[in-house]
Amino acid sequence: MYKAEEKNRLDIIENAWFLLIRIFLATGNTKKVEEIVDHLSQNAHQYNDSMQKVSDVSLGWFYSEIGELSKVEGWIIHDEESNQPPISIDKDALLQIRCLIEKKEYYKAYALAGRLESILGKRNLLISMIYVHVYKAVICFNLDETDRMMRDMEEAYSLAHGNDIIMPFIEFGHKTRAMLNLVRKTGSNVIPDEWIARVHTKASTYAKRHSYIVSQFAHLKDNEKKDFGLTHREIELLRNMSQGLTRNEIAESMYLSPHTIKSMLKTAYNKIGAINGADAVRLAGMNSIL
Repeated sequence: MYKAEEKNRLDIIENAWFLLIRIFLATGNTKKVEEIVDHLSQNAHQYNDSMQKVSDVSLGWFYSEIGELSKVEGWIIHDEESNQPPISIDKDALLQIRCLIEKKEYYKAYALAGRLESILGKRNLLISMIYVHVYKAVICFNLDETDRMMRDMEEAYSLAHGNDIIMPFIEFGHKTRAMLNLVRKTGSNVIPDEWIARVHTKASTYAKRHSYIVSQFAHLKDNEKKDFGLTHREIELLRNMSQGLTRNEIAESMYLSPHTIKSMLKTAYNKIGAINGADAVRLAGMNSIL
C-alpha cells in the first residue's frame, strides 16, 4: 500500500483495503475493521467511478458479514452484468452471490455462480473458483440437494487441498458447519474425514468470532481508548477471549503453547488490574481496546 500510494495507484490501494478488511474480520479485530470502514466511507469523494466501485465492494463485504444488507450498494446486489474491470469482476460477483444467499434467493445465486464459474475457468483464478464451488455447495445444502452439494464440495476440496487453502470453507462458518457434518455423515471418497474435522473446528472458531463481531457493531461506543500498556499480542489474546474461544483454541490461533497463553494472561491481568478473564475483557471493552 505504501508503494502504491507513492505512485498514486488507487487500484492497488483499494484492493489492499479489500484484503485487510477481510483479514481483520476473520481475526475478530473490530477496531481495525472500524478504522477501515471509517476511512473508506470518509474518503469516497477522492475516487473516480471505477475505484469507487472497488471501495463499495470492500464495504459491501463488511456489511454482508454483519447482516446489514440494506447498506450494501444497490449496484452490487441488483446488477445482472458487472461493469467492473477484470481485476475486480470476481470480487463483486462473489459478493453478489453472498448477498443473494443471505437473502435466501438461492436459485438466482446459483445461476450467477454458474456464470461466474465459466468466466473464472478461462482466467484460471483458483481461489475465486474455490469460493464459487463452496457457495454452490452452500446453496444446494439449503435447497436439500445433497448430491449436487457433495459434487461441489468435492470439486472445491480437489482445487484447494494441494495448496492447503481452507478459508473459503470456513468463512461461512455458521452455514458450513452443518454442511460439513452432512458430508461426514454421507461419506465421501474424495474428502478425508481428517480434513473435515480440521475445517469444522476452524469454522466453529470463526462462527464464534462472527457472532462477536455482529454484536460489537450493533453496539459501537465512543469511549476514550486506554491501552494500559498492553502489547499487540496481549490485546489479541484478550480479544480472542472476548469472542468465546477456549485457551486451546487461542493457543492454536496465535501459534503459541497453552503454557505461554497462561503466562500472557497473568501479565495482561496485572497490567489492566483485572481479577480474572471476564473482568479483563470487561475492562478492555469499556476502554475500547478490543
